[in-house]
Amino acid sequence: MKRIIKSLAAVTAYLILLCYLLGTEAVLLLSPKHIGMFLMGCIILCLPSLEKKTNWKEFREIFKKNAIMAGYLETFVLLFASVSQRKIAQGELLGEFALSLRPVFYGFVCHLILREDNLTEKKQEELWAQKELPKDSAVKKKASLQEISLKETSLKDVSIQDIQETPQKKTSKAPLKKVPLKDISLEMQKPDLSKLTRQEKLIAELVSRGLTNREIGEELYISETTVKKHISNIFEKTGISSRRELR
Repeated sequence: MKRIIKSLAAVTAYLILLCYLLGTEAVLLLSPKHIGMFLMGCIILCLPSLEKKTNWKEFREIFKKNAIMAGYLETFVLLFASVSQRKIAQGELLGEFALSLRPVFYGFVCHLILREDNLTEKKQEELWAQKELPKDSAVKKKASLQEISLKETSLKDVSIQDIQETPQKKTSKAPLKKVPLKDISLEMQKPDLSKLTRQEKLIAELVSRGLTNREIGEELYISETTVKKHISNIFEKTGISSRRELR
């Protein structure tokens, strides 16, 4: 939403600057009356597609599609009204035609502003990966997995040697030092995240850091409801029932 407001302010300032440099009245281009009719037309055209569960992203896509249509319809009606009321004289044809194209221009500007703010989930994941996940994170994870596998093999070798040794050898040797299994058991009890999508893995990573649903939504530019849906999918795929099991 902030990006849309900033883009709208930048476009308006640029248009006013152009009108000033070209010696044209900005009111002719940014007519409050025609802008009001354009916005009213956009809202009316969006009504059939709106539902109770429509979120901001879906409304933005609907409004963006109907902005161009509202601009064309208003332009056609303005031209038709000018011709039917005989307002266009011989020397005013081009000027009246240019002014009638303002709604199309408004629709084009709305489409560009809303399209600029359209961050897909793939772009969000890439931005988040560049921001939070360093390049060597994958190497560290791979090294940790290799370390766990080496510990497991060493434990298996020790158990096999204990079975094969005779009672005399066991008594002659010093008692073996117990291998701490606490850290290994904690590593092995972590849920399997291989079935999760990339977005769900990012959310699981943030949950493991102790972030709330609202904080996760702000970081990934998604709503809190979407975060809850992803977390429920994570619980279902991994078979866990608590956020603590991801930490």
